[in-house]
Amino acid sequence: MFIVGWGYRTFKKYSKITSNCLHCDNVSMDIDLIKVTIWFTFFFVPIIPTSKRYLLMCSKCKGIEEVDKDTFFDYVNEKEKPESVGNIEALEASKWRGKTETQINYLKEMEAFKKKKEENTL
Repeated sequence: MFIVGWGYRTFKKYSKITSNCLHCDNVSMDIDLIKVTIWFTFFFVPIIPTSKRYLLMCSKCKGIEEVDKDTFFDYVNEKEKPESVGNIEALEASKWRGKTETQINYLKEMEAFKKKKEENTL
């Protein structure tokens, strides 16, 4: 007896972007970038992906907007690079985004410690 099926879903959260929500019209909301993959299963084990959906989900109202693959990865790639290469403050802001003040202070202390250690070894 073989047990086959489909419909098993996996969700992968890539990152968050700050944008206006199309559903609740809130300004500067965090929008989650999510890829949903639907699988063909054999004995309840996912074997072959049958379809993929690329979604933008508002963190407040949970409204979902489906986008195509190219648009989705444009958002992902845009998130990974700093807003302005020449602007140090923008680079610092993107580096510490999403961290608490305590975490930022700790990470800055660790960077200073590593720099001091490198200077002493040279």
